[in-house]
Amino acid sequence: MSSAGRNLPDHPRNDLGAYDTPLGLCRAVVARLRDVGALSPRDQVLEPSVGSGNMVRALLELEIGICLEVLDLDPMAPGLDVAHAAGGLATTPSAANFDPEADRWARLELEAAGVPSCRQGLAASGFLTTRPATRPDLILGNPPYSVTAPAIPCPDCGATGQIPGARGRTRKCPACNRWASGKRPGGLPEGYQPERVIGVADLHVRRALELTARHLVLVLRLPFLGGQDRYRDLWTPHPPRAVWTVVGRPSFAHGGTDSVETAVYWWDRTWTALTFEGGWITWEDAAP
Repeated sequence: MSSAGRNLPDHPRNDLGAYDTPLGLCRAVVARLRDVGALSPRDQVLEPSVGSGNMVRALLELEIGICLEVLDLDPMAPGLDVAHAAGGLATTPSAANFDPEADRWARLELEAAGVPSCRQGLAASGFLTTRPATRPDLILGNPPYSVTAPAIPCPDCGATGQIPGARGRTRKCPACNRWASGKRPGGLPEGYQPERVIGVADLHVRRALELTARHLVLVLRLPFLGGQDRYRDLWTPHPPRAVWTVVGRPSFAHGGTDSVETAVYWWDRTWTALTFEGGWITWEDAAP
């Protein structure tokens, strides 16, 4: 099932890359949380990577008077304005309550994962290094799956953007509307490095669990369940209460469906059994 890119926001100045959960899927997730009792009136809800604000829109549609706090690495994320207009506390990391101890922890984790020091500042920003204003009852969102390389100038017009693409692929520059390629005469701009994908989902999950919210619900890839190290270090001490497989692959970026199946993971502080409930979440992309 493809949402044909309809979930992507009008976000031309975002050099960090869009990674947004379709509104239809957000509505389905919020409805499921209401039905299982993980979302109640007057709950303190933290959205750690608000993006376009689709999860906030789905929460507001419930009209149950929740209290919102949202964060985003990108100061131009449209979801910050959505939450602010609704009376929620919307903030970017630069204006948030910086936590030096969390920053040290995040950088140690990134160093252990082999992330180059020149990339650690970007990967460790945002939710990983921010102390929420209030203790949340529910942390809800879709953490960025990766961090891309810093923006570079277009070799044709000089505009800033992710140009050319990874591994020599071409991308159309949004400024000059011309194709830029690593194979063009003169080669790549000086200092250019191919994009490097840095998985940060594990760090977001562990950081969220440290904040001791009653409930944690994240949209993650279904293969996140696998791995011996993750079973030992994450699932054994912190088993999820439920994992719901998403029926129909969502489109999180670039207009096409994601290449891997998606699931919704629910952690409940009262759940201690080393097992989880299964099921499915069906959804429709309601965007025009």
